[in-house]
Amino acid sequence: TVRFSIDAKCLNSIRCLERQIYKTGTSIPDKDGGFDHQNDSLGYLVAHLAPIKKPVRATEKPKRFTHM
Repeated sequence: TVRFSIDAKCLNSIRCLERQIYKTGTSIPDKDGGFDHQNDSLGYLVAHLAPIKKPVRATEKPKRFTHM
C-alpha cells in the first residue's frame, strides 16, 4: 500500500532525497551536505500525518507537562 508519494514535479524534494548523505558507518544524516533541511521538514510532515502510535497500558497515567 502506498501511503505517501512525491509528485514528479517536486524536483527539489526529489533531488534532496537522492543526494542525502550519512556520516560514515552510521544512519545519522550528514548536516554538512546541504540536502538535509528539506528532508527534515518532509519527515516532520510525515510524522504529523501518520504518527507512530505507541500502545499505552491502561494502568499508566498520561504524562502531561506541568508548569512549576
